Order: sequence, then C-alpha cells, then structure tokens
Amino acid sequence: MASTITVSTLNGLYSALAKATGGETILLAPGDYGKLSLGSRSGFDITFPSNVTIASADPNKPAVFSQMDLSGAANLTLDGLTFDYTFKPGDAIYTRPFAVNASDNITIRNSTFDGDVASGVSAVDNGYGFAVGLSVRGSTGIKVEDNEIFNFHRGMTVSESGNLTIVGNDIHSIRSDGMDFAEVKNVLIAENTIHDFRGSLASTDHRDMIQFWTNGTDSPSENIIIRGNTLDIGTGTATQSIFMRNDLVDRGLAGTEMFYRNVLIEENVIVNAHAHGITVGETAGLVIRNNSVLHNDGRNADGADQAVEIPQITVSRDATGVIIANNATGGLNGWSGQAGWQVRDNAFVQDQNYQAPGYYGNIFISTSLQTTGGIHDFRAVEGGMLDRLGAGATQTRDSSDAAVNAQFHVTSVANQADTRIFDASMSADNISALPTGTVFQWNFGDGTFAKGTVVSHSYTQGGTYNVTLTILQPGGITDTVKLPVPVAGSHILSMTADKGFVAYEAGAEIVLALPKAMTAEGLQLGATGVQATVNRAHVVDILGAEDFGISLKLDADVANTSGELFRLHGSFVASVDSKGELSFRAFTTEGEVKVLTKGAHLSDTLNHSINIRLVDGQLQVLIDGKLAGAAAMEGTLLSSNGQNLVFGNPWGGRNFNGDLKAFDIVKDASDFHKIAETTIIQNPFQSLDPVSAKTSFHTLIVDSRVSDLDTLTATFVKNRDTFERPREDQADDAAQNHRVDAPLGDRFEFLTQHQSDHILS
Repeated sequence: MASTITVSTLNGLYSALAKATGGETILLAPGDYGKLSLGSRSGFDITFPSNVTIASADPNKPAVFSQMDLSGAANLTLDGLTFDYTFKPGDAIYTRPFAVNASDNITIRNSTFDGDVASGVSAVDNGYGFAVGLSVRGSTGIKVEDNEIFNFHRGMTVSESGNLTIVGNDIHSIRSDGMDFAEVKNVLIAENTIHDFRGSLASTDHRDMIQFWTNGTDSPSENIIIRGNTLDIGTGTATQSIFMRNDLVDRGLAGTEMFYRNVLIEENVIVNAHAHGITVGETAGLVIRNNSVLHNDGRNADGADQAVEIPQITVSRDATGVIIANNATGGLNGWSGQAGWQVRDNAFVQDQNYQAPGYYGNIFISTSLQTTGGIHDFRAVEGGMLDRLGAGATQTRDSSDAAVNAQFHVTSVANQADTRIFDASMSADNISALPTGTVFQWNFGDGTFAKGTVVSHSYTQGGTYNVTLTILQPGGITDTVKLPVPVAGSHILSMTADKGFVAYEAGAEIVLALPKAMTAEGLQLGATGVQATVNRAHVVDILGAEDFGISLKLDADVANTSGELFRLHGSFVASVDSKGELSFRAFTTEGEVKVLTKGAHLSDTLNHSINIRLVDGQLQVLIDGKLAGAAAMEGTLLSSNGQNLVFGNPWGGRNFNGDLKAFDIVKDASDFHKIAETTIIQNPFQSLDPVSAKTSFHTLIVDSRVSDLDTLTATFVKNRDTFERPREDQADDAAQNHRVDAPLGDRFEFLTQHQSDHILS
C-alpha cells in the first residue's frame, strides 16, 4: 500500500525521497523550500521504479520553490506547488530557474509558475517579464497539466524531447513566447489557454503564443497534435499565434529530411492582431481543420487595420500531403494547385467592412462580439455560413453551453435604416425545454420595451442604444445580456463656416480639424488644388444608399468663374461649367450618370442653395428650391478607389472661385419616424414550435428566402392580426453579406479557381 509522508523542510523532503521505493506521496507543509535540486549529486537514486508524488499538504497554502533543477530523474509528479522566480541583478533574460533535463516520466500539474519583471536593466526590459518559466530538454514522457504560468519572458521551452503532454495550462502576461518547441516528437498540446501578453514594444522580440523552429537542430519535429487551445489577445499585445516556420529548409540549409512530419492542428480558437494566425513551414503530412482564426485589436482601439493585422492561415507552398478544411479565417495563403493538397469548405470572415461578405456582425451572434473582462467568446449565428460549412472550431459554432444563456443577434433591414431585428431565439441551450410562461423581455434603450423572442424595432433618430434582453422563467431563473446597438441616423456630414466639418457616427458628432482655407465667409475654393479633405471613413455610408442628399450653399467671388467643387473620386464629382451650370457625375454599380442643370446661374456672385438628391431611382438637382436637372439612376454609388472626399481638384485643375458656406450629406432621411415602432415577429411558446424557430428564423433572414417582413410574420405568427402590420418592402439583403468569398480584394493570394469549387454563392 502506497504511503503518505508529511515533511516541512527541504532536508526532510530529500530524506523522504531517499527512502522512496515507488508509489509514495510526500506532502509539503506550507513554506518556502528554496531550490529543489535532484541530480547526480543527490546522493540517492532519483529514478524511482514507479511514480512518487510531491504535493502541497494544504492546496490553499502551497509549498514554494524559488528554483528547480531536475536532471536524470524518473517517475516523479509535482502537484499543487508554487514555483516563484524573483528577478536578481545580473540575471540573463534566458535564465532558466525551473528546469527539467534528461529526465523521464515527469509530471507537473496544478502548480503555479510565478515570474517577475526586470528592473535596473534597460528601458526595453524594465517592467516586463524576465527569464523562462519552465525549461525541458532531452526528456521523455513529460506531462505539464493544469498549471498557471505568468510574468516571464518566455512561458515554456521544450527541446530534444518526446512523448510530451501539454494540456490545460493557463499562460498569460508573457513578454515574448508562450510555448517554444524544437526537435520534439509525439507531442500533444491541447486545451491550453494562452492570452493577454505584455510585450515590450520597443524590443526586437518575435512574440509567439506557440512556436516551433528547426534552426540549430539536426532532426525534425514530428507527430504533433495542437488541439482545442484558446489563443486570445484579450486586452494584451498582438502576437503571432501558432507559428511553425521551418527556417532550415526555407533558407536552403536543409531539404525534405528536415520537413516537419505528421502535424494536426484542429479545433483551436485564435483571436489576435497579427497575420500569422496559423503559419506552418515545410511539412510532410499536415492537417489544419476546424480552427477559428479571428481578429481583435486587443489593448489597442478597434479601427481600420492593415492586412498584416488580420490573422490568416499560411502554409509553405512546398509542404506535401496537406489538408486545409472547415476553418473560419481572414484568409488562406500558400495554395497554388499543388498535387496532394486538399482545400475545402473554409469560411472567410472579416471585421473591416460591414458591406462586404463574411462580416463578423452577420456571421456571429451580436452579443458574442463584445468582451467580458477582455475574454472573447465568438459564437456563430445558427443556420448561418459557419453552420452550413461546418467551419470553425466547435466552440465557436456551439452556443449551447448553458441552460439559460441570454444572447441575441441584431440584423439590419434593407432600405430601412431606422429598423433592427432583434433575434433571441438562439439564447438558450434548448429553447424547447424552457417552461411555458418564459418571457423574453426587451429594453431598446430609447424608452421603449417589448416582449417576444424575435422583434422588429424602428428608432426615431440615429444614436447608440443600450439594448437589454432579459429571459425570465416562471421559476425565477433569469439571465440578462446588454449590447450597445449603433443606428447611423440620416446625417453623415455637415459643414458650416463657424464649426467647420462635423461627421456623425451613430448619431454622435465628431468635430473634424478646421481646414486652413476656412474663413468667416466659408470654405474658400478658389486656389489651386485641394482646399479641404474629409476622410473617406466619415462619408462611406453614402455609398450603397438607396436614397441620399448632398446640399450646399455657394456664391461666386468672381463673375463667370467655373471649375471643380468637390469629389469622392470614383463615386461622384461636382463642378460648375463656363455657363454657370452645375455638372454632377455619379459613378454607379450600373454605369455613369450625369446631370447638367439649366438656368442655374451659379457664377453670378449671388448666394445659391443646391440640393443633389437620389429619390426613387431619379437623380435630381434643385437650385434655390427649383428642379434644374434630373436623370434616371440605376444601382448605387460605386465604391472602388478608396479615395477621400476632397474640395477642389486634386490634380491642379481649375477650381470654382467662390465661398462654400454650408455643406451637408444625408441618407435614408425618410426612414426615420417621429414615433418608435415595434413589431413582435415571434412570441415564445405560443404560435410557433420553438425548436423550428431556433434553427429556421435566422436562416430565412440571412438567405433572403423571404421578400419582406410581412412574409416573415405570416410564416412565424399564425394569429398575425393581433400584431401591428409591418411596413412593406423590408427585404433583408443579407445574402450578399453571408456569401463565402475572397475577402477585401487582392489582399489574399490563396483563393484560386480550384478553391472556388468549395465557396458558397
């Protein structure tokens, strides 16, 4: 029968180990035990015939070691201990205070590796994690399970070792790398959470959460499984996520003999802000499947991002026997028709352009896009693109991890800028199991309320509304979730002589820098070149609008002047010709449209009001309130060149010599109503079988298999006469946004004709 021994000193521990014959558990009383050193000089056999466990007697007051050196040990488990590194002047950044060398069957579990930050070293190092948390070299049968590792330069390094199990560890607040591997075989890296790095941005660190390399090795790493890990930027610094460059091969220093072999990367959730989401070098036998490789800016503010900030999957073109399937990612790189590669059913998702395919706001449940304490938990819309492709990690596609889990998705309605559909049908693990009388209660953030599983609500004006869903069961169980919901409003941009340019974001004013050419009389257009610039991001909402208006007040400083007024290059340009007529050219998805006024007299030095508007498919120009020109316009304004809105010709052409006294851009002005309107599309547990509701409602919306909300209501509400009749023609054009397609133009090289066979249209 295995014995249990309690000790309270380091010498007592050594004495117990010297007497151990296998199977013993040695419990350590609370306290600091200094350096644990087991090696050739220990004076007793440290290769125990069967497992010996060293554990804390009181898990709430773990025994502490300041250093550990295991060399040549075998069959030893360290359980529930604290390994506490303290930085000392003179320490090297590669210091390894806790090391396992040339050992077999060593398990370290339920323990804490508590690092320290440097001080008195340099501006690059001070205040950041130092040393290596755990170092393993030349060992076999090593298990590192359910430990916490933090505040180190590198969390863990493993080299020249085999039969490794690295499972369930929490690694965070690391300066450089979470896990490093070189020349390893038979490795399982699973269910670890690696997150919230603290990088020294002034350093040359090559930050990676999981990194493999071949430099300095003479045999390849092989039989590697990286499964079910969460790699999350959190509120930390951007890093590369899974990075397996084969530098010996790609630098021409080795051939196929150094290819990685038999690598499986599956079911990982990666959220980061670096293009190397999953990067694998030259490999023989590689499977990358069902991973979610997603983007978030971490500690930086969200905004427009360069391609190098969007996580992708990249594989060396020289890899052989490659399968890349069922991943959700910002892009794939490396495929160029190689024999022996299979690429299928990958979903391309992006968070940069709400008008482009694969937009996060359409792919994931809206409330899952927000974080709680920096923790990301993206959950796919049921019946949406990821479900249809079976793409992404199961964790991303499964929203059923709680008996009551309040979540809701927000869908815009085409041609109804004021209206949002709030769908809570995916809230619960099994909505059909909720008891009769369960209530889905909505607070729309504008002083109005409703009850129903799926509701349509129209706002009276733009703004950001804090919408709250509360699920109440008759037995008193409740769950609540809140989400800020932006409603753009009709105002896009305005300009006055006293305030300059003001942009609007979800109804909120953004005052822009005052142009140098602005005077008390207005913006002076007469000089050569651009007189004012408004960033494209502030006006992009006009593109794709079914109705819009551009209004301005103008007078000529010189009689008979002519020239350019303003342009959004590739979308529209306005100018005054030599006869004083306004020329407005619109470049649309269906071609170019031009309106030339008659009798405008804009060069007569008098004040004029100009209103350019698209109404019911007709592009009109009104001068001083009177229609002065019109033309039919099909399609919407083109978005192709990425240019800013400028006032004055950007290529040195002639400008109109006059004062721009006021300028406004609006869209969808007729959509907003004086009274907020709510329509109950689906009431729970009444007229609709909740099981079918859970899977079918959003599928109908996103696939545009219905033409308007009347049809939706008829489908889901048998007794529709008890509800307010929705307005006509509220088609949801989300099918465009839910296509799987090559994201964002030429950014990614991977999408070829071969892969298009696996793309949903």
